Amino acid sequence: MKLRVCHRTYVCTACRVARRAEGSWPSELRCASCREPLWNLGSKWRIPAKTNDKGWRELAEKVAVDRVTHAEQMRQRGTDILRWLDIKIRKLEEQNRRGRHAKQLGELYKRRMKVVADHFPDQG
Repeated sequence: MKLRVCHRTYVCTACRVARRAEGSWPSELRCASCREPLWNLGSKWRIPAKTNDKGWRELAEKVAVDRVTHAEQMRQRGTDILRWLDIKIRKLEEQNRRGRHAKQLGELYKRRMKVVADHFPDQG
């Protein structure tokens, strides 16, 4: 069975640059011109020609709205995960009177730090 690689379109609306790359989150891709992070459009969007001012203006508006929506969704998802992790940590700490769950607690604390870094980048 052949594995299917999911490619996505990443754009920089300031430089009018688009690039196809393997999809991943969070993306570390940056624009070659301005070094700003590229925005993941997914795989279904048509990229306008560099000279198409109206198309790039519309795309820039879509990306601006998506950035706000995405940030809100990430914060909400992060909050939900943190709530779940905090419950697990509290239960294990109550059971950990003899030090049996130290390894599990350490893993949960690491995961919690990663969730904070990934979902709340302004607090990292």
